[in-house]
Amino acid sequence: MPESFFLICINNEDHSVKKKLGGLFDFGLSAAVLSEMLLKDYISLVDKLAVTFDDKKTGEDLYDFFLEKIHAEKKIHSLKYWIKKAGKKRKFIQNEVAAGLEGKNIIEPVGKKEYIIKNTAIVQNIYKNIRITAQKSTSIDERSVILLSLAKSCKLLKDILGSDEKQELKEDIKDIIKTDFFSNKLFEILQELEELED
Repeated sequence: MPESFFLICINNEDHSVKKKLGGLFDFGLSAAVLSEMLLKDYISLVDKLAVTFDDKKTGEDLYDFFLEKIHAEKKIHSLKYWIKKAGKKRKFIQNEVAAGLEGKNIIEPVGKKEYIIKNTAIVQNIYKNIRITAQKSTSIDERSVILLSLAKSCKLLKDILGSDEKQELKEDIKDIIKTDFFSNKLFEILQELEELED
């Protein structure tokens, strides 16, 4: 999830991680990390609170870092709290995700926060999956709905779908996101955090 989100945020023209996103990129990437942790059952969501039941290591530095933080907290915090807190660790998260993509030979750094996508087929496949999810043309899996929610929250759908298709699917996309509790919660949280940034 974090790698897919990172890839759809790379601007093909100037190779930057979309500058226009500002703080939304940090919050979106944090939300992608926490989403993946939820999908892998590293954390659970209980009444909007992110909880972990033990401090077992996953073997993945990025997830172990957050598991340790969540487990060490004396108080159980909301998902919004962790997205916001994780957003402050943006350099660490971005470096970990970028290193993973570089290691798989998918991107190549060309400057500070600038990357060339070496394997464009992977990005096109991510776009295709988001489009299929938005069109409800097949049964929809939770991972795809979460990525659709992140793309909508961070205003990436125009780049992925184009203006006309985005407008045409606007209501369907809202409905799809609302049907998945976690995706809807992410969308609401990212909207709230964006308003705080303004």
